Amino acid sequence: MIQSMTGFSSQTLIVEQNNGQNPIHLTIYLKSLNSRFFEINCKIPSQLTSLEVDIIKQLKASLHRGQIYVTIHLHNPNSLISEISADTQTVTSYIKAIKAIQSNCELPGDLRIEQIIRLPHVFNLKENMLDETTKKQIMDAMASLETELIQARNQEGLILEQDLRTRIANMNKLIQEVILQSAKNIDLKKADMIAKIEQFAREIHDEALLESQKAYMHNALDKLDVHEEITRFCGHLKKLNDILNSNDIEKGKTLDFTLQECNREINTIAAKASCLEINTTAIEVKIEIEKMRQQVQNII
Repeated sequence: MIQSMTGFSSQTLIVEQNNGQNPIHLTIYLKSLNSRFFEINCKIPSQLTSLEVDIIKQLKASLHRGQIYVTIHLHNPNSLISEISADTQTVTSYIKAIKAIQSNCELPGDLRIEQIIRLPHVFNLKENMLDETTKKQIMDAMASLETELIQARNQEGLILEQDLRTRIANMNKLIQEVILQSAKNIDLKKADMIAKIEQFAREIHDEALLESQKAYMHNALDKLDVHEEITRFCGHLKKLNDILNSNDIEKGKTLDFTLQECNREINTIAAKASCLEINTTAIEVKIEIEKMRQQVQNII
């Protein structure tokens, strides 16, 4: 089975606290997109940042590759606040500064309490430390989300695998056409060269020059032979199937490398054969390879 790199899962939970404070109400979102490596972006409330290292470690062990986004939305942030106190020193500084502005600029007006409390840093908030039981509940929820995300990846992976196997089968059919076209191409070129040698022999009675022309034409026929390239190409197709059938989790990079080798061989076949029919079939093969490479970019 192959696994896609894209998936999404979310979960809302209420976590009881052992310190008697109100339960923590939060929603966790986990999203995965394509990436060459494992990359993670965490958007976590400041009250929960102590979990970030554990979250990254846990996700890296199970998701292997992809651009991972973790978002935790805290519905009731006050549940993690144990004490609120006024910062009287800051308030005093605000009042002095406001009175100075009022005096220097000769501005009328009174300073009211509802205006002061809206100013930044007027209050100090003392946040509760997460206890181990609370941490475990949140990390257990994260593990559940990982499982859901992997299931989503596997479902999309099945669709990708079916498409890849279909395209490998298409390339197998196309390379069989190339085998027949190559044999026909060599036969036609061989017949044409034999006719030229016979004509040359009738017109020029120079044995050494005739042998030289024969050697040249035999060499030209050898260059048209793409048997070795076809054999290697078929070997790469078998390798693609072997990768799909393997138990390895990470298959994307190996598939991509093997497809590059397929592309190299079909280019060589088209260049050596110098035949319109083979070139046309080679283009069809290259289209299948390119479509596979696009799909492979989304595979772990």
